[in-house]
Amino acid sequence: MLKTILNRLYVYIPLALVAVFQNTIHESLHYVTARIFGENVLEFRLLTNGWLTSQVIYATPMEERTGVYWLVIAWLPAIVTTVIGFVVYFNRARWLTRWAPLNLVIWYVGALFMTIDPLYFGVISWFMNRSDVNAAEIIGWSPIPFQIAGLVLSVIAVRLVLNWRTETRSNLERYRLPSMETP
Repeated sequence: MLKTILNRLYVYIPLALVAVFQNTIHESLHYVTARIFGENVLEFRLLTNGWLTSQVIYATPMEERTGVYWLVIAWLPAIVTTVIGFVVYFNRARWLTRWAPLNLVIWYVGALFMTIDPLYFGVISWFMNRSDVNAAEIIGWSPIPFQIAGLVLSVIAVRLVLNWRTETRSNLERYRLPSMETP
């Protein structure tokens, strides 16, 4: 029983930490990008919106936002975090170590960074009126092509993650602690 609990903690604690890390990087990039463009930020809400995700509250109301730079503020974090995920994925063989916990964290970084924002753009945004993808409307563009692009990218990312999962299952010794081995 204790071994099962410890195994679960080994798996889920790094997953939770990487998810919070991804979210913090994403929202921090919103904040930094807004400040670079001279936009005031009223609040940076860390893990408080009910889904254990964060939110940057800009001083400029949505209805008053104009200019292409709002696309940069809205979309740059998703682009950066997704690129980080793909970079980790395509360099996974080079970055794997002899230390299983680090390899597990590398897997989570690649998988979460590569999928979270494309799934948000491609799936979740269809059900939200004020998502990042809707920033396209600020300059008169429809968000639909970007939602479709997000959907296509999310399918690709999920497929790569599933392939990577299959790869890791054939090399479990690189991701599991020796004490986790089943007899």
